Amino acid sequence: MKTRVFKRKLNNFYNLKIRSKNNKLYFLKYLIIKKINIYVTRFLLIISLIFLSSCKDIFLRFKYQTIECQENSFNLRKISIKNDKVGSFADVQFGDFYHKIEILANDADWIFLGNEKLELEVGIRKDSEKVEVRLKNIIKNLKCKKNIFRM
Repeated sequence: MKTRVFKRKLNNFYNLKIRSKNNKLYFLKYLIIKKINIYVTRFLLIISLIFLSSCKDIFLRFKYQTIECQENSFNLRKISIKNDKVGSFADVQFGDFYHKIEILANDADWIFLGNEKLELEVGIRKDSEKVEVRLKNIIKNLKCKKNIFRM
């Protein structure tokens, strides 16, 4: 009897050992998969942060820029820019009259507006409040207050 019990115990021990090897393998697979998931999520998080930080105005619905000038000899009062892409139009107020003037160029430092009929060119500096106006043969530099509304 003792031998049978001993053999049963021995067989159970081997069975336990085999089961524990399978458990170890499953556990190691689980750990490896978990580590891979952690690395993948970190990688995706870093990529998404780089993507979001590289886009300047990713959540910007619209931008409206208003430039109000002081009293001047041109009687230029206000420039309103809704869309600053080349080819779009800006509203320019001279006294009580509004003119639609086309945006000719838009680079990192300046926005240039122009109208051939009026022989008018307006250069708006982006980083300061300086506006350069050319009307026929007269050139003036104006200081204007800039308001930018973003949503």
